Amino acid sequence: MSPIFDTHAHLSNNTSLISFDQAQINSNIFLNVTTQSNEWLPSIDFTQNKPNILNSLGLHPWFVGKDWSLQLTYMERLLTENKLDSIGEIGLDYYPQYVLHKNRQLQAFTKQINIAITHELPVSIHCRKAFDDLFQIVKPAGLKGVLHGFSSSYQLAERFIKIGLSIGIGGLILNNQSKRITQLVEQIPINKIVLETDYPNFKAGTTLLGLSDSHLIIERISQIKGISQLEVSETLYNNASKIFGNKK
Repeated sequence: MSPIFDTHAHLSNNTSLISFDQAQINSNIFLNVTTQSNEWLPSIDFTQNKPNILNSLGLHPWFVGKDWSLQLTYMERLLTENKLDSIGEIGLDYYPQYVLHKNRQLQAFTKQINIAITHELPVSIHCRKAFDDLFQIVKPAGLKGVLHGFSSSYQLAERFIKIGLSIGIGGLILNNQSKRITQLVEQIPINKIVLETDYPNFKAGTTLLGLSDSHLIIERISQIKGISQLEVSETLYNNASKIFGNKK
């Protein structure tokens, strides 16, 4: 199988870095996404001398506090001082426990999209129950990027594909009972799919999906699409490289 590009892994958690020994195959590429400001500097240090790990700074909608503007000023300073690869994980989340701070989320997300435009960086986007607002902000930006963990209809996915985004497919595809995600993968053009594990956050059933389990996602996409695992892995790797580049 060709090298794998995992476009969404959380390899740093606050100031405690997860051991990277589990990645084992240095030919693979990983995009390390962050969610809050106390992860950013440790993440920069962590990825600096690792040619197979790309770096992404983001303020996730769950963590948009009253001081979000100060945090994003800090992000901009880090961007001027360091070579970074992406902005993310950013986005909007209108689930009941987060929608109370909807306006704050909208402001912080819009600011981060503008930062990405200024620095010509792709984006990794989280969205739940907020797709109309998200579309209105992202459409005029003309950015490359990924809708992370997308599991809605193809009709919705197509709106974002048409404005240049790709769709992140991860562990949800391993649930054989999920007809929606299966139908989604059937319909999305293979050149608009990227692979993600969401390590260490995603459970496939009762088992955490590891960095080395990405072959399971490729195998399932291969079954759904009716094409070889080699073609899937090569295509998804190339798709991700076109969006995020790589250090190699």
